[in-house]
Amino acid sequence: MLEGGSEAADAMPLAERLRLSRQLQEQAAAKQQQQLASSDSKTWFVYCNQCNVVIRTFRYYCTGCEHPSDGFDYESFDLCLGCFVKRFPADHAHPRTAFARAPISDVDGIVAFTERMLGQCKGDAQLSHLASLVSGIPAIYEPDAFDDTYVPTQHLDAGSTSAELWNTLATGLHGTTTQASAVTRAIYAPGIKSRIGGCAAGMPRCAFCGSADPALAAALGGFAGGKPFVLTSTAGGQARRQRFWAHDACARGSPEVLVSATGQWYNVAAALRRGRTIVCAGCRRRGATVGCFHDRCQKSFHVGCTGQSPAGLEAGQLFWCPKHADADADAGGEGEGALPQCAACDRHLTSDLMWMICLECPPQPLPFSICLACYESRDALASHPHKKRCFREHLAHSGGSGNSAANKKGPRGRKGGRNAGAKSCHYCCTRTARRWRRGYGGTVMCEDCFSAAHGLGAMQQQQQQQQQDILDVPDASTDLGADAGELEVVALNPFGSLTAPLAEEYSQHIYFTRDICAATSTAQAAPSHQPLGRLQSYGPTDSMLFTLIVDSSYFDIPGRAPRWASHSGTDYHGTWLPQTVRRALLRYTQRGERVLSNFLGRGTDAIECFLLSRKCIGVDINPSAVALSQRNCSFSIAPAADMDVAFRPVIVQGDARSLGDGAWPGAEYFAEAEAFDHVLSHPPYKDCVLYSTNIDGDLSRFPGPEEFQREMEKVIDQSWRLLKMGRHLTLGIGDNRAECFYIPVSFQLIRSYIDCGFELDELLVKRQRYCQAFGLGTYLCVQFDFLMFTHEFIASLRKVPKASVDRMVLLAAQYSEDPGLGFHRGTADTKADAGADSEPGLQRSAVSVAQRVLRQVPPSPINRKSVVMGSVWTFEKHAVHTFPQLCMSRMVERFGRDLTSWEQIDLELRDLCTPDDEAGRGEEDMQVDGPEDADEQSMSDSQEESEVEHLDNGTHAGEYERERQRQIQENREQLLQLGLVSALGEDSNDIAHYRKLLSMPSGSRVPQDLPLALVVVPHIPNRLFSLAHIASYRRALVQITHDASHRLSPSGMLVLGVQDVRDEHGKLWPLGMLVLEDVQGAVGHIRLRLKEFVVVVENGHARKRDDVLSRDSFAEEKCIVGRTDPDIHLPIVHAYYLVFMKLK
Repeated sequence: MLEGGSEAADAMPLAERLRLSRQLQEQAAAKQQQQLASSDSKTWFVYCNQCNVVIRTFRYYCTGCEHPSDGFDYESFDLCLGCFVKRFPADHAHPRTAFARAPISDVDGIVAFTERMLGQCKGDAQLSHLASLVSGIPAIYEPDAFDDTYVPTQHLDAGSTSAELWNTLATGLHGTTTQASAVTRAIYAPGIKSRIGGCAAGMPRCAFCGSADPALAAALGGFAGGKPFVLTSTAGGQARRQRFWAHDACARGSPEVLVSATGQWYNVAAALRRGRTIVCAGCRRRGATVGCFHDRCQKSFHVGCTGQSPAGLEAGQLFWCPKHADADADAGGEGEGALPQCAACDRHLTSDLMWMICLECPPQPLPFSICLACYESRDALASHPHKKRCFREHLAHSGGSGNSAANKKGPRGRKGGRNAGAKSCHYCCTRTARRWRRGYGGTVMCEDCFSAAHGLGAMQQQQQQQQQDILDVPDASTDLGADAGELEVVALNPFGSLTAPLAEEYSQHIYFTRDICAATSTAQAAPSHQPLGRLQSYGPTDSMLFTLIVDSSYFDIPGRAPRWASHSGTDYHGTWLPQTVRRALLRYTQRGERVLSNFLGRGTDAIECFLLSRKCIGVDINPSAVALSQRNCSFSIAPAADMDVAFRPVIVQGDARSLGDGAWPGAEYFAEAEAFDHVLSHPPYKDCVLYSTNIDGDLSRFPGPEEFQREMEKVIDQSWRLLKMGRHLTLGIGDNRAECFYIPVSFQLIRSYIDCGFELDELLVKRQRYCQAFGLGTYLCVQFDFLMFTHEFIASLRKVPKASVDRMVLLAAQYSEDPGLGFHRGTADTKADAGADSEPGLQRSAVSVAQRVLRQVPPSPINRKSVVMGSVWTFEKHAVHTFPQLCMSRMVERFGRDLTSWEQIDLELRDLCTPDDEAGRGEEDMQVDGPEDADEQSMSDSQEESEVEHLDNGTHAGEYERERQRQIQENREQLLQLGLVSALGEDSNDIAHYRKLLSMPSGSRVPQDLPLALVVVPHIPNRLFSLAHIASYRRALVQITHDASHRLSPSGMLVLGVQDVRDEHGKLWPLGMLVLEDVQGAVGHIRLRLKEFVVVVENGHARKRDDVLSRDSFAEEKCIVGRTDPDIHLPIVHAYYLVFMKLK
């Protein structure tokens, strides 16, 4: 299409595009008002029914809604070019194929207006492009000139065939008929094509279609003007004048060409220059200038190849290629006089609300239709040539547009006329209503659906009715114009109207959206105010089902997570996945219950609640986020979808810290305590993303951890007040970093929830992929030696009485240093009964030191911090080495330093029901502090054979392949032993490095002058824990922390591995959070400070596409409200490694 975009304008920064767009709109509005004021009272103006601007050049009108008249009852539905191409109302009663183009004034007036518009742009190419999009005009109209010196050849008969003409020409050149026949045969030989201009030889040939056939020329209206056009070009710095012929229809059919009443042609040469590089999709020859009007179709045709009459194109009929000629048939009514009928059961579909049509079958006169019952059966489409993916839902009442009122024409721009388009509700599809209302994004709603969607009190309805434009059908003067407001926006917005949110409200330019970061971005900061209409999907498709399965505490979707409905991950930064929200709603709520979203963002919570029939009340303090959420919820309800307008979300702008404050209009929703069945909360990760620069109360503007937690406590208090007792809150939160040190925002926030009356029921780790700042992070993490964030937490918290909250904290005396407990260096072999007076009961003997070995750090062939690593490490399962051993090996490889020593401390949990002896130790127990050969003995020949056997069992190749793999493994191990290569990475194979680790000098063989740079305590699997072990285990780690803070060299690292535990009573103990608090309570931030936080997990827990092969094999999440059985708990498969750095 000629009206396509400009790459230069599309690549403009967003702020510049907005500035130019506002400038153009202001100029157009001022010019319009000036002309209206000075015009005659009988002057008529044509308005766009979508954006309500005055159309000055060409209008795109609906032929089904056009009812011409000489009076003020002229009815039509008109669109400007920008709205027709980019913002076509999806709910209009007729498809786009029913539209045509017509000029507003004569050609001279259009050309003059174009020159004035371009003069206001003052040579700015980008502003000119925006003007062309808004006004629907080309960049410029170039007048064409004919060659007045041309004299027709007299001896050529206009009725002669092409062969006769060429015979005459050849005879004149060669003198004999025989030679002339040979020349003619050579020219018309198979496979030879000739496109001679024909002017010099007296043979006119159209420069567009390349035809010289007089019969075709007569069918196409002859040659324009009877003379050749002059094409002026520049070559080598010199001007060249070339002549070309053009059929009258070929020239007029080009969309940019105009012909005045005086015979002046415009843009014929420009169309020829454009068509020289475009190949016709019909005849595969160049010169095609008539393009399909579908915005994504790249096909172009010659006028003669379109299959349409030249008179129709000249009259303004829009061209659609055969594929898209009926692509929008489901958006309009049925064919004239034809009734839809099911192709399988022969039943008339006029009484059905929806059926399916095939997009590939041509309409004759209606498309191939089939009812829903036959469509779901297996045999109905067995003989149909097209697959089910070629079918689309077709609504009997496709939704008359709210803008489908009559074209606004009247004296001095006054809007008049009756509603010509059929108005229908987007939710119940009714076409008859006492009053019409506007919903989010301008969606049309009947009075019943409007009342059901809001459910407000009588006083609130009365207040909002005074501010809402009400549309009465009997009154011809009312319409759904641009002034009709959204009910929630007007009545429940304490900060002013949200109909035009400013880009400054959402000021994060770097992280604004992925689209904005792209060089060819066309995204808009302010969301579109047009309704979304019907969606392509109202839930996850079969190919997305595998992403909904959560069967462990580790949630990972390899690749980019798919989305459905109006979800998106590109129009707002920091959105959480709809998979997470859907699982929370299905697991903790039932149909019809109320859900609060106190950090709504782009509306992910509201969309999922609407799809799953939960009533959502969404709140956000950012007006741009509120407007975006309202637009994303402005989709219509599909008749086949199990949805109800009563569950349409209510979206308001407000402060989540003071929802119960009666000073703002939306307080009525939050005045009643315990009014919500679930709370979805996804706050900012402190100041990780700055969402605004000028909104007071935006939590992303609090950079200090203490300030952020203090403000979040106000949000938590409101959540506890509004949530029903015993119901759940789902929290999505991530961590932050300051001065290269780790800020555990998630654990700090979970602690605040627990202190305010919540109990932690579930804590999931979600693997974070495809972060927008990944490129920048890979550079910074290498330069400043830290791990990138690749995880975030999904916590489920249950409201409990504040008096019964278990804070799970140790006594203040248990944080003090006590060498007599046996966890300090030199007392590792102390018996459990030593110091029994310091800690009474069985907990004194619940934990002991199984192994404490000092080793030398293996030298690394690379700089350890040069490897880009994230905060989630995965490990291969091994038949010989345990998961904690492999974790310890990689910790040493990443955080160790050359020419230093490190210490391994293994703890064991004793069986409290048996005597305290060595029999209670685990299978990996070794002697304390020696002998050194015991470590090497652990890698015995039997283990070597087991490892080889493990390799063979996992390989289904022949003996040669097994031998080759074994040799490769041995070679790599030798290279690692020699220190020539390194396998460091997030998912590396740690076997070779672990063997090398054990081969290093240990115990007394470690040089005494090597500083202690690393202490590692591997985690204990949580399956070995009981409730009686937890306090002693935490106490042991506190004592190890005290000892390490004294013995570590400056900048040395203490690595503590822990795993969350669910005790025998079903209570979750978040040991990662508790141990972190214990260390900070014991030594504070001065001696040891958290440097890194690593999540470790064995492979096999990430989602795979073959997890769900069909919807029949998919088990949807079940609601657990009221259930207490242990089957509702997920297995905890991840562990944490807390890395502390010694500062003093």
